[in-house]
Amino acid sequence: MFQVHYADGSKGDVYETTQECLNECETRWPNYFAGHDGDLEEGGDRTLVWADEASSEDDDGANAVASIRRADDSGAESEDEVILETMPDHLRASHRAAGNWGGYPHNGAERRTMSREEAETEIEEDADGYAHIVG
Repeated sequence: MFQVHYADGSKGDVYETTQECLNECETRWPNYFAGHDGDLEEGGDRTLVWADEASSEDDDGANAVASIRRADDSGAESEDEVILETMPDHLRASHRAAGNWGGYPHNGAERRTMSREEAETEIEEDADGYAHIVG
């Protein structure tokens, strides 16, 4: 069983195959592009989906519009995990002084997988407002 997880936090229906999830994505993005190293077909935990192939080029998932993940047989998610991007404390002052945060991974930001609840707590506690969910 598989489910589409949209970048805005919403979720699609639960399907038996990843192709059915891709069909759901196609209704929103007719020119969608899906697949990457380490995706579901290669035994990974998710397959990223971009609005089009150009958006996927040289992208680590920051521009992905959705991901397809496994769901358990009851139709509920097997895991409620997200990828959170944060800026290490020792780099924040230099980014504040420069007036911008730059772009991952060249800006020194870190990405971690965690529960959505943990991520939302970190986002709320980030005084600079940098922390954000990327997948």
